[in-house]
Amino acid sequence: MLVCVNMNIDWELCLAKHNNIEYMWTAFKRHLLEGIVSNTYPKYPNCMTGENRHGNVHSQRMSEKNIKIKHRLRNIYLDTKNVDFLRKFKKIRNEIRKITRHIHKNEQIVVAKTEKTNPKKFWAYVKK
Repeated sequence: MLVCVNMNIDWELCLAKHNNIEYMWTAFKRHLLEGIVSNTYPKYPNCMTGENRHGNVHSQRMSEKNIKIKHRLRNIYLDTKNVDFLRKFKKIRNEIRKITRHIHKNEQIVVAKTEKTNPKKFWAYVKK
């Protein structure tokens, strides 16, 4: 059914632009695949890309959860002086730092890319 919907095109006009059979084949495949993908897959990001449909990154929630765990491990270590809790604390601390650096870097990249088109966002970031 999807193939039939995507085949409603005048192929003579579409393929007349190309003088090589390889270019014609590439144009045919591109048109067919774009049609199938656009009709089959959702248009919003999913959890596999690290974003929900609103564009928010799940790692922020994960880092908040890990911060609570980190504080708890630190308090347990200070109470017991057990080296195992210190190792777990350091491991979680390093993971949190990696996640937060990644979040800040992505935010800076987005602001830099949209500087010309969205100057309000840029100056809001500068003032922050």
